[in-house]
Amino acid sequence: MLATVPPWKSASEYRQFSNRLKPTCKVMEALVESGLVQAIGVSNFSVRQIEELLQFINIVPAVNSVELHPFWRQGELVKFCQLKGIHVSAHTPLGVPVSTKGMSDSGSGSEDEPGTPRITFRRSKFVHSPC
Repeated sequence: MLATVPPWKSASEYRQFSNRLKPTCKVMEALVESGLVQAIGVSNFSVRQIEELLQFINIVPAVNSVELHPFWRQGELVKFCQLKGIHVSAHTPLGVPVSTKGMSDSGSGSEDEPGTPRITFRRSKFVHSPC
């Protein structure tokens, strides 16, 4: 079972989300205890959010799924999760496709950063099928 952090526009939206997180986590913990799910996971949680979560949850999340790739390594978050025993799962491990020259959609850096391998994708006019 996965709890995902939505983007918010103001501090009050964050407080509202935080207030809804407690009962949601308690229900998720009950599902683990009843054997209906094996683990709890979170998505896009920051160090601060995980610290807040750990103050009231009894079962530590098994995984935090975050955007993680050569242009956005999130070292502090990865180290924090490792210390707490939370596996970090990378979504978009090859980065976000470049929308403008030199800048990814996430604003995380140039595509020509030294030492980073270049991966290109080519679209085919044919539909590929497993059959």
